[in-house]
Amino acid sequence: MEKHWNKKWLRVKYKEEKLSVSEIAKECEVSFKTITRWLDRFGIRKIKSYGYTRRGPEAGYWKGGRYKDNTSGRVGSIVLTIHLVLKKDTY
Repeated sequence: MEKHWNKKWLRVKYKEEKLSVSEIAKECEVSFKTITRWLDRFGIRKIKSYGYTRRGPEAGYWKGGRYKDNTSGRVGSIVLTIHLVLKKDTY
């Protein structure tokens, strides 16, 4: 039986010995994610939720769409202005 499958062993390592998830994973020769899942499964440590979806307007860094940044409007107006000035000079 793998060490990290034992709830008591895992609780002792994490809570009492204060080992980090990375240190426990190294000792068990498994990944960080494996230990995190077992800690969550046993209720020793919960996997943190972001509390929001990562799609569309509900995403944490949503700015309203593809071209809604601070520069796109200014760049567009500068190009239009240059175009109009050049066009005016050709008449």
